Amino acid sequence: MKQGVYTLEVENRGQLGTANTRRLRHQGKVPAIVYCHGQEGTPLMMELKAATAVASHPGLLMISNKAAGKTIRAIVKEIAYNHITQNVIHIDFQ
Repeated sequence: MKQGVYTLEVENRGQLGTANTRRLRHQGKVPAIVYCHGQEGTPLMMELKAATAVASHPGLLMISNKAAGKTIRAIVKEIAYNHITQNVIHIDFQ
C-alpha cells in the first residue's frame, strides 16, 4: 500500500431503492455510489467496517471491484451518518 492511499474492496449493488438499501444496512453493508465526469453514477456496496475506515481516511482511495474487474481512484465526496448510532449509512465518491 502506498503512503496516503487506502485500498477499498467493494461489490456491485444489484437492486436500488429504499427497501433494498434498508436490507443492505441490516446485513451490515453500506451503500455507496461513484460519480465520474460525463458518466452515470455507479452504485456499489461495502462492509460497514470498511466504510468506517474510509470515513477516517482523508486522502486518495483505490476502489477495487473484483466482480467487475476494475480498480479506480476516487476521493470521498460526502458521507451520511445515522444520527443516533453514528454509523456510516451512505458514501458518495468522486
